[in-house]
Amino acid sequence: FLEHVKDANGQVTGPLLERVRALLGSPQPAQQQRPLAPAQMGVEPRALELMSQACEIRVRQVIESLSRIARLRVRRDADRRLYGGKDHPLAAQAQHVLKQIENREKLRRMEREREQAELATKLAKEKS
Repeated sequence: FLEHVKDANGQVTGPLLERVRALLGSPQPAQQQRPLAPAQMGVEPRALELMSQACEIRVRQVIESLSRIARLRVRRDADRRLYGGKDHPLAAQAQHVLKQIENREKLRRMEREREQAELATKLAKEKS
């Protein structure tokens, strides 16, 4: 991230960005065309606004989950230092409980899918 520097036009430049552009084959900033107005693309302004809001919300969710993961890792590392390189005594128990919950959810999902498949075959038989 430190490689990125904004130039006089406010464009982000830098060696990393140039490598990404080269890999993607995207045009250099000087060659870029002016973006089309929403009306020229056949998109309603309200729809465009809603899409951008949805993207913004999703980005915010991803950032929050990444920061939550980072905080958990920091806490885990602190616990390991405190407990002589081992996880917190309750960490293994918590992992076990999480695994049980995941397995239960997976079983429920498989059961629902099986029931839906049975219902679909039953409806198909009734139609024919």
